[in-house]
Amino acid sequence: MSGDSDEESAEEKGAAIADNSDESASEDGGEEEEASTHRGQKRPLSDLDDDHMVHVPPIDAEHESWLAFEKNLREYMKRTRQVLVVKEVMNVSRRNNTLKKQVKYQGLQDSEIPLVPVDMEPYQRKYICTHGWHPR
Repeated sequence: MSGDSDEESAEEKGAAIADNSDESASEDGGEEEEASTHRGQKRPLSDLDDDHMVHVPPIDAEHESWLAFEKNLREYMKRTRQVLVVKEVMNVSRRNNTLKKQVKYQGLQDSEIPLVPVDMEPYQRKYICTHGWHPR
């Protein structure tokens, strides 16, 4: 192992923060302290109070095209007062390369692998909710 023995690993620091988070939240009775320990982290479901939950209907599952999906998504965001942004995009060539590398498709011709058609670009988009983000 390299480095000084005084240096803590990231894991040890994380454990120390987790151990102290309960104490800091109970001191001064500050919910503000407790909230700051969750900043940038997903809260466990057990921490959520059902009275503060807002339930929204699901978005339609299938669309004919990305254009139709985007139109529906804009209407959905307006209707539910949510802001969803694209976090990540996977293009067709990346997905097809991933499929070709799978063990079960090794040695097979492209015609024998269920490749995604090029006209399905992009293959996948991941959206995330911006609730709780600081305004720009």
